[in-house]
Amino acid sequence: MPSLDPTKTAALRRRYTQAMNRRFLELARDVRASFAVGALTVNEAAGQGDFDRPTLTQRVQAFRAWLQAQIGSTILELATPFLQRIRGHWQERFIQAAYLRGITSVESELRAAGELSAPVPSIEVALRSGIHKETLDLMNARVFEGLRGITDDMAAKLSDIFSRALIEGVGTGVIAKRITDEIRSISKRRAMVMARTEIVRVYSESRLNTMERNSVGGVTAEVEAVFTTAGDARVCQICTDLSGKTYTIQEARGIIPRHAQCRCTWQSVLKENRSAA
Repeated sequence: MPSLDPTKTAALRRRYTQAMNRRFLELARDVRASFAVGALTVNEAAGQGDFDRPTLTQRVQAFRAWLQAQIGSTILELATPFLQRIRGHWQERFIQAAYLRGITSVESELRAAGELSAPVPSIEVALRSGIHKETLDLMNARVFEGLRGITDDMAAKLSDIFSRALIEGVGTGVIAKRITDEIRSISKRRAMVMARTEIVRVYSESRLNTMERNSVGGVTAEVEAVFTTAGDARVCQICTDLSGKTYTIQEARGIIPRHAQCRCTWQSVLKENRSAA
């Protein structure tokens, strides 16, 4: 039976999704608190001048302005360019950890096989130059833009919920519940799924980069069995079709993950053993 976690990143994925979930829950708490104290008025939400009789459109615009500010501070964690250079985005520590794990796992395997031809002399140096830095920078940008896309879609959805509720004339408690329910749903359906999937993508590309650096000729897909509540081992057909197949490193690029929450990985295959794979 295949390993339950061939990437050995389960704990890292869990920490990443927990960090993601905390930020969405913080936004939900802000919504509840603001509606509870009546803070979501045109003045306080939008920071604009007084409105004697704000229209529904003005109230929606105010909500959108408030929501964008809250998303920027709690989820996207937007900071000044200087602070971003100093500490980076909150997601970057998880992406770097996955990338480092990819490097060390391949090196450990090749060292045990006596085939480690080009070990990374210093992880810190490796991540500041060459293919490792380029890939890591690309992955950091990817996950940030992915999260921004999710929050942009969420902002549009929440604004629609808010405007519909105003038209219906329901109370603030009902509005707050509808909005917070949608935030939790988006967190589970999209944000946390993205976090799990991107960790595997980063880990995969890191392994391929390290294999290429050590002139490993091919890689073999190793598929994780997914268990049902009955305890049966299940693997999706997409990944089953790839299991055991051997690719050159360039052919392997971008294949994993095959789908959202895929947990497949690449196993290094030495050139002289490739025909046996």
